[in-house]
Amino acid sequence: MNKDKTENFNYNSNDLEIIDPKDRNNQIIESDESQSVKISPDGINVKKSGNLVVGKLSLIMGPIKRRHERHYKENLWHLVADIALSLVIIALLVFLFFEKNVNTNKTVSLQINSDSQDVIVGQLKTFELDYKANDDLKDGSIKVVLPRGFILEGVSPSNLYNKEKNTFYLGALDSDTSGKIKIDGYATGNKEDHQMISFTFNCDKCGKNGILNSYFYNINKYFLNYNLELPDKIYFGGDFEGKILIKNNASRDLSNLVIDLGENLILKKTDLEIKDNKLLLEKISPKENKEIIFLASLRENKDLEIKSNINFDFIDSEFNLEEGAVTIPVKEPELKLDIVSDQKNIKDKEDINYKIIYKNKEINTIKDIAVTLTSANSAFSIFSVKSTGSVNNYYLDGNVIKIEDLSGNESGEITLDIKFDQRRIDSNQEVYLKAEIEYQIDEQKVKYNSYSSKNKVVSQVSALASAYYYSPQGDQLGVGPLPPAVDMATNYWVFLEFNNSGNKLRDFILTAELPDNVYFSENKRVLDGKLTYAEIGKRFIWEINEIDGGVNKYRADFEITLIPGQKDFGNVLELLNNIKFTAYDDFTEEEISGSLRNINTNLENDRLSSGKGKVTVIR
Repeated sequence: MNKDKTENFNYNSNDLEIIDPKDRNNQIIESDESQSVKISPDGINVKKSGNLVVGKLSLIMGPIKRRHERHYKENLWHLVADIALSLVIIALLVFLFFEKNVNTNKTVSLQINSDSQDVIVGQLKTFELDYKANDDLKDGSIKVVLPRGFILEGVSPSNLYNKEKNTFYLGALDSDTSGKIKIDGYATGNKEDHQMISFTFNCDKCGKNGILNSYFYNINKYFLNYNLELPDKIYFGGDFEGKILIKNNASRDLSNLVIDLGENLILKKTDLEIKDNKLLLEKISPKENKEIIFLASLRENKDLEIKSNINFDFIDSEFNLEEGAVTIPVKEPELKLDIVSDQKNIKDKEDINYKIIYKNKEINTIKDIAVTLTSANSAFSIFSVKSTGSVNNYYLDGNVIKIEDLSGNESGEITLDIKFDQRRIDSNQEVYLKAEIEYQIDEQKVKYNSYSSKNKVVSQVSALASAYYYSPQGDQLGVGPLPPAVDMATNYWVFLEFNNSGNKLRDFILTAELPDNVYFSENKRVLDGKLTYAEIGKRFIWEINEIDGGVNKYRADFEITLIPGQKDFGNVLELLNNIKFTAYDDFTEEEISGSLRNINTNLENDRLSSGKGKVTVIR
């Protein structure tokens, strides 16, 4: 090659075009030949135009002129497209250059090493930079530019690293001196993100901008794998089971996980804590697989759209994963089952009459039908189940109803008397049935729950009126002869008590009357409410405006005086009679009332004086 006739040249391979030598359009005109890069047996001759000529073929200018004549004159967009393609190719060449992670020049050589270009978010990642000085250098340093959100775990050598400036200060380096720095940390970002970590070597001979080397990597996995499994179809009105599978891909714990499945479903039961219709998971360890099974129901009778959102903490930062929406078709169950009762309010241990009406709404036969009855309120349990109607097409096994196969559109009904046992007493309680329904249709097992109408539970109340000469503790309360004597006064104390177990009550009133030969001594002790005595009618009135719900007891006591006459000799006399009470239950919207037995001188509740009620004569 003749060095006198050549000079350095550059060309873009995308401008090369295969040319048929027989095409006369490829022939070189004189002006082209005079300013071409000419390749011949004598060597390469480069001229200013940058055209490339092999023999008699113009490889660059010829194609450009032909494309200009054929395309660019007619439509400018062909030119724009060619320019864009050229830029893409240039960018690709630059990317491939950086992909080699090697930057070598006369001052310093840099090479980045990493175990893989595929990175998992939250897994510990190590980047190493090998450097070698190719000359004697002063003020050597390496500045690190970390990807956005990168959590730095450690560096080496740590004694050369300035955390505030993200820079290793190496000082003076002799020629051929080599070394290594290391960065440990956790990449953050989204799956399929492309990120880059850069190292810039600065020194006295590295120029104003230093010597740059960069490493590109891809994020192929997020902190965690998340999968939500739901039935292919969901039946409205019942509960359904779902499953969540979570795997921690990170090298450290993920903590304080909050899994939000949206407002379209209602979470009912799971091993995790449920708060504000969200699942709470304290933590999941590295590489741990967690299976979460939950029970839920639908908020509306329409196709269910779930868009999962998971918030969690990693180290000291909060992160989020948002999954794409999943739509599940919702339909009415093929087996329609309604449980109704015409009773509104019930008392404890009272039978409730239920009618269960069922129908196969499909044309296909429904098989293996089982209806398990339980109390939907945990404060109650089923005490007994008794069939009250004709038994056709079903049989009763405890609290399980087995219904024979139902052909298309077949229907039936079952009547039952069910008695509940109240396990826990509280205010404003309601009792109702839960029916766990299972059946098979078209080789598919269907399970859902149905509920009866609710019955409000009436408060359990009791009242007590007792007279005492001696207190239950044995202290003497009364004064005068015992048994009572003719024409002599004997004093007794009357204890009134009202017990409420259940709902909040209002406007409680208890009334009682004194017989002709019994008088109010004006002594009273009222612990709750107000006690008044009317001389006309000799009537006591005990009033309490509000009685708390739950289990509560109320008291009022007063003293009475009995003076028997001659006609009373040998008789047991009444001390208090016509004892009645009323109260109003706002929850059940009904009045509660009752009456008590009259109190007499036999003092049935006084264990020391009981039976000493017949009037005697003291001479």
